Amino acid sequence: MNTNETQQVMKSNEQYVSLYDYRGQSSRETGIGQKVYNAAKEKGIHVIYADLPAERQREEYNRVATYPISFLDEYFGKETPTVQTTTTPPSSDLIYLLGRLEAIEKQFAELIKKLDNVTNSNEHDTDDDLPF
Repeated sequence: MNTNETQQVMKSNEQYVSLYDYRGQSSRETGIGQKVYNAAKEKGIHVIYADLPAERQREEYNRVATYPISFLDEYFGKETPTVQTTTTPPSSDLIYLLGRLEAIEKQFAELIKKLDNVTNSNEHDTDDDLPF
């Protein structure tokens, strides 16, 4: 990485995304990926490579180039908002969150079953040994 690229990365604290995450579609067949990569290199944009989630990896394709959102906005002719709006998380994050949600739902259902056997002490006329 040359000095210009280092400065570009250091002053740019923005999120890097893949073309798939940015455009919502594969760019493999269109060849746009190579065009974007060449344009990034011409502008001195640092390209960061990220491993694909296991479910999207193939033997010949397990990493993806990511670019700053502002560069992709400029390349595709979009205006970069001054206040970043929410972006769609990568599918691996969504799969992880779905798994966590299902686990919580299961635990909640088990808790409800256990609470079915618990009664409120006010429902009975017996004293307990609690001080209140």
